[in-house]
Amino acid sequence: MKDASCADLAGTNSYGQAAWMTALTAAQLLADGICDLSDSSVAGDWRLPSVNEFQSLSDYEYTYPALSNGAGTGQWTEGDVFWNVKSNEYWSSTSVANQPWRAWDVNFAGGSAYTLRAKSLTFVYVWPVRGGL
Repeated sequence: MKDASCADLAGTNSYGQAAWMTALTAAQLLADGICDLSDSSVAGDWRLPSVNEFQSLSDYEYTYPALSNGAGTGQWTEGDVFWNVKSNEYWSSTSVANQPWRAWDVNFAGGSAYTLRAKSLTFVYVWPVRGGL
């Protein structure tokens, strides 16, 4: 999704943050007309990315956020491919194998792709993805 912290997702707070189960549901309910989408998507097309998918976005040459621009030639700036990217944590869909009450997230402040969070925490951002068109 181009809007990396849309507050119109079901159950998120006014910043686009939610607990992990709410984030999973919000991604599943996302569809055309929500968060400025005009892509004919329907509920069920969207999901939370895996921690590996998020790691593929991180660019460790940069901080605040650790994300390159669309061309891969410099650091991301507002409106270049994405907008509202926060230098904070985003939920992944990946649970921690030996600690099922936790999920992996990515922190775009310094590029840390593997930070553990309790699934009950509500201050983590939600950034859904969907498969190719």
